[in-house]
Amino acid sequence: MAAAAAEDVDVLAIAGYSAPWSTSDPGGDVHAPPRDAGDYAAYVRAVVERYGPGGEFWQGDGPERPLRAVELWNEPWGHFFFKPDPDPARYAALARAAARAIRGAADGVEVLVPADLLQVRTDGRIVPWFSALLSADRSLPELVDGWTVHPYPSPRSAPPDPRGDSQFGFGRVEETRRIAVAAGVERPIWITELGWTTATGSDEGVSEEQQAAYLDAALGRVLGSWRDFVPHVFVYTWNRSTGVPGDVEGNYGLRRADGSFKPAWRVVTRRAATDE
Repeated sequence: MAAAAAEDVDVLAIAGYSAPWSTSDPGGDVHAPPRDAGDYAAYVRAVVERYGPGGEFWQGDGPERPLRAVELWNEPWGHFFFKPDPDPARYAALARAAARAIRGAADGVEVLVPADLLQVRTDGRIVPWFSALLSADRSLPELVDGWTVHPYPSPRSAPPDPRGDSQFGFGRVEETRRIAVAAGVERPIWITELGWTTATGSDEGVSEEQQAAYLDAALGRVLGSWRDFVPHVFVYTWNRSTGVPGDVEGNYGLRRADGSFKPAWRVVTRRAATDE
């Protein structure tokens, strides 16, 4: 946090996951929700009290750049991060407890809740996430400042084509907004993760040139027709790639294994500099 503040970089806190002692998973997997939502709320409150506006971390020397937003859990709509399977009602209880804790800890910290369209389940069923979340707790939006999405296209090697299936393409951000508007809970939509992997040894991989072109098109849309309702987009990821052709997760990086920049980095810097 100190290093980010020194470079005038804002940090989005993603509050996850369970502590090993608090998880509801019998085997101790931290990607299961905690047994007690109050434990998660206490954790989130402690983070905000330390790093938020007026937090104890900022009482010493050096520039101050407090947290201004917290995303409650990462991808709770997927079984890989919310075991054994996504549960909108259980997540809603978790989010409500944490949102209240944030409100009590500091002013000016935005509460962000994941609002992707669909669940990713172990049984393979196509089940709604966002609409089910809204049904599970109709008053939760009163505590929410923004919805978040991770609009990777499916298949992930696909370009950000607005003509694709609205449930599985990059353009599903608009469907998330449509659901929110129809429910009377319109909020800004943060794209907190988006990218393409250059793992060319995988069906999900694209070339470095395609990665740059797809990212350019996606950012162009965010900064263009979506500007009024998408205030922030986070590109995944700054890391170095492993360079292993079949390593999907390890090749999203905007840098190669040797630290040199892929063409996509030039896209990001140009878009950031011109904001268009």
